[in-house]
Amino acid sequence: MNKIYLLIFGFLCLVFIDLSAQNSNVFIGFNSGFSNTSSFNNVFTGTHSGYSTTTGFQNIFLGANSGYNNITGSNNTFSGAESGRNNISGAFNSYYGAYAGYTNTIGNRNVMIGDSAGYANTSDNNTFIGHRSGGANTTGYGNVFTGAMSGRNSTTGSHNIFTGINSGYNNTTGFQNLFLGANSGYSNTSGANNLFLGANSGYSNTSGANNLFLGLNSGKFNTIGANNVFSGNYSGENNTTGS
Repeated sequence: MNKIYLLIFGFLCLVFIDLSAQNSNVFIGFNSGFSNTSSFNNVFTGTHSGYSTTTGFQNIFLGANSGYNNITGSNNTFSGAESGRNNISGAFNSYYGAYAGYTNTIGNRNVMIGDSAGYANTSDNNTFIGHRSGGANTTGYGNVFTGAMSGRNSTTGSHNIFTGINSGYNNTTGFQNLFLGANSGYSNTSGANNLFLGANSGYSNTSGANNLFLGLNSGKFNTIGANNVFSGNYSGENNTTGS
């Protein structure tokens, strides 16, 4: 099998290298790749990294407990302590940062960058970039959140784009929204088909739908008002329920 076992600092198999043509795995760290049976082309570095992997292939897990529960998931890259820890069969995921993608089990084709980004995610085709962005997302799919805390509390909302710190922070089930700017759409929970452009635009909106707010603080205090168009800084700032 062309396997190399090293005794380093008193730990057997701290470094495990499978050089056979069939496998070509590199496991570095105490118990990394511990359960491996027939997987191939994997690189696991860090204590318990890829611990449960049996047949998953072409994965890169870097950091303590990264990819710990992965069994059959393949073509993943997890970098950071606890990143992708609970991934089981999810494939084509990229997680960078401590606890990024921590809960994901079967979700595929996700990109999560930042500590705890996409922490609770279990679905597909999401991109979360920034500290705790999309942290509460569970089954929401096709979302793009960029900025610290963007989409922080979003759970099942799908096809949203939130860009800017705290943008879409409280969104839960709202879908097909575009929030661009710091704190834009901050309070939105279930509102759908909204376009808020500018810092604090649509800040207080909760369930208002089909609104277009353009400019700093535009529609800031709107809560349930729907089908409005406010263009210009502070436009419609004090509207609450008007439609």
